[in-house]
Amino acid sequence: MSQTFRIPQKIKVFLRISILPLILLCIYMGGSAIAIALRDRAASVSFHSLNLPVLPAPNRATRLMVFAPHPDDETLGCAGLIQQTIESGGKVEVVILTNGDAFRTAVECFAHKLNVQPADYIRFAAMRREESRHALNLIGVPSKDVIFLGYPDQGTMPIWNSYWNRNHPYLSPYTDSSHSPYEDSFHPSASYCGASILHDVESVMEDFQPTLITVTHPAEDHPDHRAASDFVTLAYNILRIQPRDNIWISHAKLFHYIIHRGDWPLPEGVHQDIPLSPPSCMDNLDTRWFTLHLTPKQTKTKLASIDAYKSQVTMMGAFLHSFARSSELYGELPTANLQPPSKDSQSCLAALDGDAAHKPLILNPVKDDLLRDFNSGANIRSLYAWRESNSLCLLLECSGTLSNRYRYRFYIRALTNQGQSSSQDVDLTVHASSSMNQDNIETVLRGKKLLVTIPWTAIQADTRYAPIQFISIDAQTLLSGIIIDNTGERLMICSPTLNLHPLRRS
Repeated sequence: MSQTFRIPQKIKVFLRISILPLILLCIYMGGSAIAIALRDRAASVSFHSLNLPVLPAPNRATRLMVFAPHPDDETLGCAGLIQQTIESGGKVEVVILTNGDAFRTAVECFAHKLNVQPADYIRFAAMRREESRHALNLIGVPSKDVIFLGYPDQGTMPIWNSYWNRNHPYLSPYTDSSHSPYEDSFHPSASYCGASILHDVESVMEDFQPTLITVTHPAEDHPDHRAASDFVTLAYNILRIQPRDNIWISHAKLFHYIIHRGDWPLPEGVHQDIPLSPPSCMDNLDTRWFTLHLTPKQTKTKLASIDAYKSQVTMMGAFLHSFARSSELYGELPTANLQPPSKDSQSCLAALDGDAAHKPLILNPVKDDLLRDFNSGANIRSLYAWRESNSLCLLLECSGTLSNRYRYRFYIRALTNQGQSSSQDVDLTVHASSSMNQDNIETVLRGKKLLVTIPWTAIQADTRYAPIQFISIDAQTLLSGIIIDNTGERLMICSPTLNLHPLRRS
């Protein structure tokens, strides 16, 4: 009689416990693969269904000015448009705001050491400038038509928010400089402040007198990209309100290209036959998107130009190659005006119930990032801004119910028609734990909405400046000091009859 072999109970338990992590890992990997596939499909399937209008083709009269936050952004976003402009007989000038000198990992590889010093960042920047010159030469732009402004990488957004005036410049923690250390900058030794950046951006525009201007989108995830949009948009609008002196600007068009937003663009890698479509979360908001079809030769040349940025391709080649597609993408944003007071004195509170007829200043992307998806109370859906009686009203709406886990932060900057700003911006942080009335600023929370009312008594008149012409507003949500979502700054044009003055910090 044969004897049946039985596995001891302890071994069975051990095997089950050992196999369980493997099963969980398989489930996780499978779920991740499905999620990635769905995101790939969502990012690529929409192009043909969107039926995007075609960007007007450049011609001999086109004068294209491309603004880039860092070396390589101009190539990723606009290499096809640059080629077509040059091939049509038009003119191109490229303006790069920073030298990309704060990419620590790349600097460590470049210097072959971990303990990098300010001098290493500065030498790395010189190499990145040469990469730009070489890459742009491949698509037809000579070095004389490439301008480097020399402002600090990862510093342009802090400058916009907090370092506007020349007597209080920003100090780069990478180059240990508060003025441009680069001799070939547009203005050598330029002060690291908002007034200097704005002056340089205006100057290059006036010198070149473009008919077409491109810059990064204000809703990008990268702070330098949002800041580039802020400075260029402000300079563009300042010049436009002075048409007698700048007739050319009344005919110039401003378009935005996009580089960083969530997981976009997908799929990563070289896909020269696939058109570039907007991030799925941004295809039906306040940006009007246009497509620019490229020939196979133009796409191939663009890919070669991207590969000229060896320091960047080494770090993130698949992502960079994703922009060598059969088309490029450009967005146009509507002009925003600060809406005048409503006849209904209750419209501020009525806005919490959706009863006030105000247009949103910003429609913010949602469902574009897993971190934001899991923090719906910090996932911004829209931001409204209008004048009510003697107050500036802001209405922030999120995807989920507001929570005291998060902080809701607003940056407000007011500027004159010459680009002068108050010495300090308004930097307001709101807790969602309860409504408050602090420093004459009232907040009311209701479900998914936060209403902030800033009285004009907090908008101090400053006799040194003319009445303000523009107000810039940005909203952020934070969890334990980490930014969850950000609208990016949007510029509102104020009616001269409002007779407003620069804001002070509340």
